[in-house]
Amino acid sequence: MGPLIELPMTSTPSDLRTRLDGLTPNDRQRFRRRLGGVDRIPDPERRQKVLAAIVQEIDAARQRIERRRAAVPRKLAYPAELPITDRRRELL
Repeated sequence: MGPLIELPMTSTPSDLRTRLDGLTPNDRQRFRRRLGGVDRIPDPERRQKVLAAIVQEIDAARQRIERRRAAVPRKLAYPAELPITDRRRELL
């Protein structure tokens, strides 16, 4: 993991839960569990470090989704030399 991000003192697990929209269902569930456990950390400094680590992981998950979306071709191209290309519209 990289360096921890400084969070404003007002960052709370409920604030971070709002950032989970758009993540995969597995990531959302994993982060909800982790954020639920943050309240049980008695040391405020340790709690803030854990929250900062979770923020980084949420950002990384969001970047993974953006990379996956960018990798999806906008329009499928069918090579003209394929025999099925002429019937493409019938099949779709």
